[in-house]
Amino acid sequence: MPRCRSTASSPCTGHARLRPALQGWRGCVIADWPGLKPASLHDGRDLKPTTDLRAVLKGVLAGQFGLSEAVLAGRVFPDSGMATPLSIIA
Repeated sequence: MPRCRSTASSPCTGHARLRPALQGWRGCVIADWPGLKPASLHDGRDLKPTTDLRAVLKGVLAGQFGLSEAVLAGRVFPDSGMATPLSIIA
């Protein structure tokens, strides 16, 4: 679910659900910032998605389990060849 810009819009979940999973993790933001101008927002209120989540998950699975890009694109995330794995795990 997109993160809402305005509290006046419909209820938003934000990132509170991810907080327990990421406690203690310090990293960087992996995204292209679209801005907060109304013309840049999805439906005039929500931040637009900028990163394919499959690319993030491919990077995690490749780093943790050593899965090849061919396996990730063919069996784990079929038809996701355009989502290149992000190297986020050192």
